[in-house]
Amino acid sequence: MAAVRVLQVVSELNQGGIENFLMNIYRNIDREKVQFDFIVHHMRRGCFEDEIEKMGGKVYHFSLLDDKNIMKYIKNLKCFFRKHKDYSILHGHLASIGFLYLSIAKKEGIKCRIAHSHGTATPKSIKGRIKSILFKGFKKNANILFACSDEAGKFLFGDSNYTVVPNAIDFNRFSYDEKKRLTIRKQNNIKNEMVVGHVGRFTIEKNHEFIIEILKNMSNKEPNIKFLLIGDGSQKKRIMQKALEEGVDDKIIFAGNRLNVEDYYSAMDVFILPSLFEGFPVACVEAQANGLKSFFSSNISKEVKITNLASFIDGFDAEIWSKKILSIDRNYDRKRGSINKKYDICELAKNMEEYYIRNDKGRL
Repeated sequence: MAAVRVLQVVSELNQGGIENFLMNIYRNIDREKVQFDFIVHHMRRGCFEDEIEKMGGKVYHFSLLDDKNIMKYIKNLKCFFRKHKDYSILHGHLASIGFLYLSIAKKEGIKCRIAHSHGTATPKSIKGRIKSILFKGFKKNANILFACSDEAGKFLFGDSNYTVVPNAIDFNRFSYDEKKRLTIRKQNNIKNEMVVGHVGRFTIEKNHEFIIEILKNMSNKEPNIKFLLIGDGSQKKRIMQKALEEGVDDKIIFAGNRLNVEDYYSAMDVFILPSLFEGFPVACVEAQANGLKSFFSSNISKEVKITNLASFIDGFDAEIWSKKILSIDRNYDRKRGSINKKYDICELAKNMEEYYIRNDKGRL
């Protein structure tokens, strides 16, 4: 019996919360029963694509987020579904244009159409207001609603019935490793510095500008520090320029996208995520699984606190964040303690595999 092929719809396939969530599932499902293929909306190739192809997945590139040509996108997507009649399940993670691809999928006979909410807010800007309007159409043509947290579900779906799908990870992969710690620190010329880490795409909601403010404040109190930032994105050049202007560029390691991100967690001494808004960032789970003391913005869903290692900080006062970070004892035990099984990727992959198989109803 041929594997059920599920079409995952994302913006791109680089390091990011949604992409890592999907790759965690994909690596752990029985790929003889369920296979993932991907629609992406940039023409550039993502860092996960080699791995996807080795596992038997296919990646289809559309140019909408490059050329903003909606008519071309609609035409090409219709042609795509008419050419590829083997898909009965579409799992949409890109909310802003969900009204488009889900409506086309419905008209072209895709019976199982999933809208998956991963966020809890939009930026307070013109672009954010436009996104809020677009988001309203996300659930309209879906017949299954998923959310990474209750807050994310209420944000996009209101009182509609949705299922919370936790952002699970491979606990063993993210366990603290002393050898990896020493290797990464040596590669990056880190000696005895305190390393403050962050993993996230360089976008407005991740609040990298404030991370630079924290670093500037901390460096006035403790010169022996380094900030280790993992990720890429549209805001990266601007943040690098800000670091230069603030005179702290020599204290930051911009590590880019890393497929071995678990090694970098081991190299950190503390993890921070001062986001303006989030759904349920998988990096929070990864950091706690690594045994890292972690500080999160109180804007993030409280559901991310899955161990006693995590604390929330109200507001964005660099002085307060600095004091909290510097107050930790760097020699703390990196054993993570127990984590709820629902965040275990083996459990989630099995559940998702069964769900996809159960909902493989064939094309109209």
